[in-house]
Amino acid sequence: MSHIVFDGPAGKLEGYLDHGTSDKGAVLCHPHPLYGGSMDDMVLNALNAAFTATGFTTLRFNFRGVGTSEGSHEEGVGEVNDVLAAVDLLERTEGCQNPILAGYSFGGGMAIKAAAVTTCERLILVAPPVRLFTDLEVPSQSALIILGESDQIVDANETAAWFEGKNTKTEIIPGTDHFFFGAHQKITEIAEEFLSNGA
Repeated sequence: MSHIVFDGPAGKLEGYLDHGTSDKGAVLCHPHPLYGGSMDDMVLNALNAAFTATGFTTLRFNFRGVGTSEGSHEEGVGEVNDVLAAVDLLERTEGCQNPILAGYSFGGGMAIKAAAVTTCERLILVAPPVRLFTDLEVPSQSALIILGESDQIVDANETAAWFEGKNTKTEIIPGTDHFFFGAHQKITEIAEEFLSNGA
């Protein structure tokens, strides 16, 4: 894993780059910046483990205003452009075309927004707060949705219904809440199976 700094639309962004064994890539988006979210998040680490186990090059990064990333929080508007800058970096410097977009909570919302304007073919979303954003549309891409049965922030059944009928696979983890304590390994296993099957 390398700690990197790259150009974003609001200034320099910091990230973690893990080199894979193939030309597949993934951009991982962290939870809400105003509530302690960062690229060091444990759920994001669990997703990253699934990607690296299946040969992906991954880029976890801090949104503007988080850690040493420059700029300030923009309520999920400017942050979408941060995601696009991360996608561009993987495509330009690592040769990863159409990187998968992955995200947890707020980061899941940003991944959905970015997917609408990129050529990504798949998404992995953990507890995406789809009802908190007024401008989200169900992505057309194949997607894996991981939800916590007892999530106190993102209602599992309501969120599953929002995606229902689309090209998605939904996994609800019993007995876990929005923070997935004790379920990080399960997240890795579910995501790794999805990636291995080429779903």
